[in-house]
Amino acid sequence: MTGYDVGEAMAGIRQATEEQQPSLADQLEAQLIDAEELIRRPPPAWAVAGVIPAAGTIVLFGKPGSGKSFTALDWGSCTAMGLPWQGHHVQQGPVVYIAAEGVGGLGARVAAWKAAFGVDEITGITFYPGAVNLLDAERRAALVEVMRRRKPAMLIIDTLARSMTGGDENSARDVGLVIAAADACHAEVPPLTILIVHHMDKSGSTYRGSSALEGAAETMVECTDDDGLMKLSCEKQKDAAGFPPIRLRRVIVDLADGRSSCVLRAPSTENLTEKLADSRRLLIGEFLTHFSATGASRAQLKLVSKLTEPTFYRALNDLLKVGALVNSGTDKQPFYKRGTEP
Repeated sequence: MTGYDVGEAMAGIRQATEEQQPSLADQLEAQLIDAEELIRRPPPAWAVAGVIPAAGTIVLFGKPGSGKSFTALDWGSCTAMGLPWQGHHVQQGPVVYIAAEGVGGLGARVAAWKAAFGVDEITGITFYPGAVNLLDAERRAALVEVMRRRKPAMLIIDTLARSMTGGDENSARDVGLVIAAADACHAEVPPLTILIVHHMDKSGSTYRGSSALEGAAETMVECTDDDGLMKLSCEKQKDAAGFPPIRLRRVIVDLADGRSSCVLRAPSTENLTEKLADSRRLLIGEFLTHFSATGASRAQLKLVSKLTEPTFYRALNDLLKVGALVNSGTDKQPFYKRGTEP
């Protein structure tokens, strides 16, 4: 057989092979499901019960110093070790943590977590000490391959900004490439939970950048300071009811080598009750001083109280519950007057 004949034969083999492969339309059609099959599908599983789902993209955002990275490490470590998180059941599995902002202080945080939980060794969580630029096609493909090899239960990307070097967070196209990387990882490891740590915008009212990020996320969690406590608020929960605000306190752990860091703990009930009682007394005192005869709108009362917004609303609700104040207005335009209780 001549060289020409070999080439012709190989071309024929390739053509026959291609003809045997299903077309893209065939592949799409094969994935269509009917309504009854959809109903029979099990409900979404949870990575942290009632808080963050498995097999989804989660965005945890907040101001610098709000505690978002402490939360990400807490979720990741509990997942790796199979320990409950603040009383919530956790689905155990390996964790990969991309420390895109560096590992300078991360070692102390991990050591503090280990000491606080009293474990001999932290297993199941591995750290990448640097950024993976998800705008770069080669690096996106490499990350997907690592997910295929490791098959983790959770991938933590801390932070988004450091993981899209040279990109624009306001660009739907650039953020779309990050989302595409997450989708590719999910396709390779379907049960994977991807946690993206992100920053607040300058106004401090929402996350930074394109809304494409929220559109692609199953869950959005905001991390804020709440009168000295850290508060996690559910801003979006796609396939379930949002969880009520979770308040945590930072507890300092001193390490044997002279370093120290923080771990997250539930607030002391006694201290929290005392704080609420103090704010309630302050609020009713300001009301009696300024508005005893006239009554006050919510805005007027908040202005004179000088309490932070969360503390103000908690104290106000307490006073309404015990009858110290009554709302003589409407739900949309409340107007408070003195109640029957002192």
